[in-house]
Amino acid sequence: MSHTNSFSTYACDKSGSQRTIQTGKRAFTWVLIMLTCVLCVLTSSSSVDASSHKQTIQRYALLIGHNRGDRYLPGLRFAQDDAKKVARVLRQLGGYKSNQIKLMLSPSVQQVRITMKHIRHLFRRAHRNSIFLFYYSGHARKQHFQLGNDTLPFAEVRRFARSLSARVRIMLIDSCYSGRILRAKGAKRLRSIRWRPIDDLRTRGVAILTSSEANGRSYESDTIKSSLFTSSLLAGLRGAADKNKDQRVSFGEIHQYVYQQTLSRSSRHNVEVQRPSHQLNLRGQGPLYISFLSRAPSHMVFAHALKGHIFLYRQGQLVQDFYKSPGKSVEIGVNKGVYQVNVRLHKWLGQQTIDMRTQTRTN
Repeated sequence: MSHTNSFSTYACDKSGSQRTIQTGKRAFTWVLIMLTCVLCVLTSSSSVDASSHKQTIQRYALLIGHNRGDRYLPGLRFAQDDAKKVARVLRQLGGYKSNQIKLMLSPSVQQVRITMKHIRHLFRRAHRNSIFLFYYSGHARKQHFQLGNDTLPFAEVRRFARSLSARVRIMLIDSCYSGRILRAKGAKRLRSIRWRPIDDLRTRGVAILTSSEANGRSYESDTIKSSLFTSSLLAGLRGAADKNKDQRVSFGEIHQYVYQQTLSRSSRHNVEVQRPSHQLNLRGQGPLYISFLSRAPSHMVFAHALKGHIFLYRQGQLVQDFYKSPGKSVEIGVNKGVYQVNVRLHKWLGQQTIDMRTQTRTN
């Protein structure tokens, strides 16, 4: 890649305003010779077997992406794409089958309500060890989701989730004011809370993670073609959040990773700091694993010495981005194919092409 005089990133907050983020005055393109030494390509072999989870737990997910708001809100660019990406990762790494994921793009409120009614009926017959996951990306006002000109109250969605007979219900909300779906009582910031992950067999309740506080905004970026929150969520599910290196990502690990990454990214981009919020109302303890790296066809391992903002491209499309700090390795689960790996650090850009079609390991 040739050098350019300058480049900028645009962060579009989901209330409609747009800000320009200057990320560098000059970018130098160079081939990172040592990248081959710090990037290892692995096949999908893993010592962790998730088959027992597949047999004992039923998973269902409702994912909604909506780029449009009412006439006072300019359209978003990546909300619907983010919902598609979450669906893809849940199928690939989360143990969800295609018929266990309902993906709704630009739906009306009536369509959402019909789907929620169907899901209630579905859970009357569901296995006792079932998990329900709800994801929303789009516009929101202070008390409701804004689906085009339609409105869907936060309280209605919360009541819906609580009404399900699923043993564990997970809600991931990516919108402005999303923290308002949390009732004031019990709502907390993540900060340095020590999370105790959920046990599939002994725990029951609701866990909610939102992209912002009650009065906060959420941002999306042209550079990463995603929102700051969902991009961090996806990287975490692909393995960046696997803090204890057990080839699985627990709910507790994803909480901590998404909070830290979203906060760091918004601070780095010189916009209003975006702080995810959460509420946990669960009985029991033990790990709830929400993604399994053993399911990925191939893995990329970025060695502990590597530092920078990493971009993975496949067939010219950005697959994933994440920030890598020195001091520990990061393993990312990906599909097979040929990838271009870009590592951006301040003014410098390193590039490497990695062929993931083979079954061999390269150093």
